[in-house]
Amino acid sequence: GKKRSRSHHRKSHDEGRRRDDYRSGGQREPGAAGGTRRHREEDTETGGRADRKRMRPKYEGGRHERLQVKAADDGSPPPVDEEGHYCGRKGDIIGLRYQVQKEVGLGTFGRVLECVDQNDGDKVVAVKIVRRVRKYADSAEIEADILTQVNRLSLRTGVRHFVHMHEYFMFHGHFCIVTECLGPSLYDLIKKNDYKPFPYAYTASVVRQVLQALAALHDMKLVHTDLKPENILAVSRQTKTEMNSKGRLVTVPRTVDVKVIDFGGATFDDERKSTIVNTRQYRAPEVILELGWSLPSDMWSVGCIAGELYTGELLFATHCNTEHLCLMERCLGRFPRDFIQDSPLRRRYFDSYSNCRFDALQDDEFRHVQKMRTLESIFKAGHSDLLDVVRGVLVYDPDRRMSAAEALELPLCRHPIPSPDTEARKPSPSGAPEKGASRSA
Repeated sequence: GKKRSRSHHRKSHDEGRRRDDYRSGGQREPGAAGGTRRHREEDTETGGRADRKRMRPKYEGGRHERLQVKAADDGSPPPVDEEGHYCGRKGDIIGLRYQVQKEVGLGTFGRVLECVDQNDGDKVVAVKIVRRVRKYADSAEIEADILTQVNRLSLRTGVRHFVHMHEYFMFHGHFCIVTECLGPSLYDLIKKNDYKPFPYAYTASVVRQVLQALAALHDMKLVHTDLKPENILAVSRQTKTEMNSKGRLVTVPRTVDVKVIDFGGATFDDERKSTIVNTRQYRAPEVILELGWSLPSDMWSVGCIAGELYTGELLFATHCNTEHLCLMERCLGRFPRDFIQDSPLRRRYFDSYSNCRFDALQDDEFRHVQKMRTLESIFKAGHSDLLDVVRGVLVYDPDRRMSAAEALELPLCRHPIPSPDTEARKPSPSGAPEKGASRSA
């Protein structure tokens, strides 16, 4: 019988891509056809690390050892549900200084709250308050340690495209991380724009900034492991309307500045690693084929993100390995024999001629794959600078894939980016808006 049915791609974009298969290496993950999971709730536990131990004594350091109390009439500790989630309410005080305003995020790890810092002129901050569960506290402590190093990296290099952490501490058994409060994620904006593409100038600027961030991270041998639009946030919390290259109005942040967030799965290259990383649709082929992964896996994710910002649609909209690899082959060409020959999964996904096993696809999957466009046909002729970056990072063999430092030498990152006004005035070759780039069946 059919494993699933495929509806319009916008539905699968919203329902299916949201992290429902982050750790699975199997053919198809339970629940992949539906559900409403939109964020990374199912996979925040380990990231790219394999049973990583603490990097320092638990909760080391002065202010971080303090146990804070909630401001309540009876002085009682804050409420906690049966799963260990903090269940406070608006007006509660966390850490003797952060007054809760509203919840802005919820996941398996815990909650993210927008708060005002009463000790700093009511400055708005984000407080990630982790469930009162040992494994989540341990993971959060590692994330705080990595954020400390990343913040030092920002000061040393001048690269500011990472979320800034103010402090971390314990609060009634909850590990708390306080960061600057940023604007919407790129995925929030994609969804708000009904999956229309961003203006080219905005997409190009975002890609450039993410490459700058990765060049700095990779220089310290740190792999993010989960780059995707949800984890790239606008710095500005205000938005404006601009016209994209198809002549359609879309919402963009008031400023083009973005920052990378979510270092919960970040892994140093010399650490022992898990087999599977990345959200499915941004996962590199070496991860799928269990060939091992390193810094280049982040670069593959950048290519997928760039394609998504450019078209408004997922570049590889899929929920299973066979279909995923077939989509890659249709878009990028055949896999090199020398790349796949060492994969323990080679016979499962490729025939004796090193072709993807299209014969293993279900009917709906086959139709979907047949509609996949080549990379060159997705990008307009006037946008070759962005295509050069995407083509350089979407290379099957990670040893031949372009690094962030190399990508920063390309024209996209060295030449001025056209203004949105200039772009909007460019007519399409036919004098009419271009057809959409949806690859749904």
